[in-house]
Amino acid sequence: MKETKTIVAAVLIGTALLLGTGQGRPPAGADFAQEYRALRASLEAFWQRVPLLLNNVQFVRGTGNSYGIYDPRPTAAFRTGEPIYLYLEPVGYTLKKNPTGLYEFGFSADFTVKDAAGKVLGGQTGFADLNFRSWNFNTEVALTFTYRFSGLKKGSYKVVTVVHDKFSDKRATVEQAFTIL
Repeated sequence: MKETKTIVAAVLIGTALLLGTGQGRPPAGADFAQEYRALRASLEAFWQRVPLLLNNVQFVRGTGNSYGIYDPRPTAAFRTGEPIYLYLEPVGYTLKKNPTGLYEFGFSADFTVKDAAGKVLGGQTGFADLNFRSWNFNTEVALTFTYRFSGLKKGSYKVVTVVHDKFSDKRATVEQAFTIL
């Protein structure tokens, strides 16, 4: 907990320095490049300590999304046979630097579908296998999973998705309720 408070304090101090004096101009002698590097170093240290988290989980209108750029679906109600798109932003995944200097990271995912009583109706292990490479320690990644269910009658259901970090034993689970009309 103390390390988290220290990192939060460093980010707040860095933000205050980046904002300057509040008079619309940076403070004299500010080294913004150095301050930015310090903030990134704090973020990387935090990133390596946290468990895998799944943020901003929601149904969206389609694929082609990127971090923070998506079209939210207004409801969790779907017609029979309609594809279901689930958007999420993972945090705390493992990045490994390869010999060429590229950072590699990735995810696999499993899912199950449950009825309103919690009975598992089906699912698939390893339905997604996602690999990424970046020249930067990339902390802004979005995943969109596509589900196509057949045979579901009108009613309430839950899709349970387990996301696995490919380079560690970290994993996170998210459960989203939806309705078939």
